[in-house]
Amino acid sequence: MDDESGLSRTGMSITEEDMYIIKTVYEDLLYLKEEWDESIEDSSLRRNSNVLRMLLVDDYFSKAWRIVGFKRQPTISATDLDGYVMSVRRSGVSYAQAGGAMYEGMAVRSTVMTNYAMTEAEIKKQYERESKQPSIKCFSVSQLMKSTCIIVNGKSISRRELIKYVSNKLGGTHIDTRRDLKNDEGRKFADLDKLTGMRLANKMAVYYELLSIGQAVAHAEDTQKYCQRTAEILKI
Repeated sequence: MDDESGLSRTGMSITEEDMYIIKTVYEDLLYLKEEWDESIEDSSLRRNSNVLRMLLVDDYFSKAWRIVGFKRQPTISATDLDGYVMSVRRSGVSYAQAGGAMYEGMAVRSTVMTNYAMTEAEIKKQYERESKQPSIKCFSVSQLMKSTCIIVNGKSISRRELIKYVSNKLGGTHIDTRRDLKNDEGRKFADLDKLTGMRLANKMAVYYELLSIGQAVAHAEDTQKYCQRTAEILKI
């Protein structure tokens, strides 16, 4: 039988491997909360992008979540960029970014630039949508990874792709200047290259988005639940 939080009352048997997983995830979540603050430098975000890759892309946060007795996946609140740009022509979006991170006392969320002059009807529709429905949505981890965080020339780039771009291409784990334009991911990485000179909230746009993802994870209610439960198991 499960209690309301989803924890099993029947007890749990955790293997040595599982203990290592839950401890590593616990430590990395605490690291995000303590270090990915409003003063972190881009170079630190790049070097530690592999933390987000492990937690979210490789899905160890969800694995650890279930090991300690919770059901399904943890949920994380983040900017819903797809919902925000519904009122404009997607093909006409030259640049859009979800954002939301706090950096140097400011937070920028739902930035949109179009390559055409929006009609009065589009402006009104966007205003009404934003006033009635804030651009924040609760995602499961898998939904978060599929969700759009940046749009370049009408093309959507997911949070998964952004994390992999920083980790695999910019030097988080590897430096790789190759872009395979024959596959979709390679083309997405090439699109992200175009944002090299773009800045948001006094940070390079790509790193600001990475910080936004990290802070969303760090401050999620389910992150606090996981850390509390894991601390009990580890007797920390």
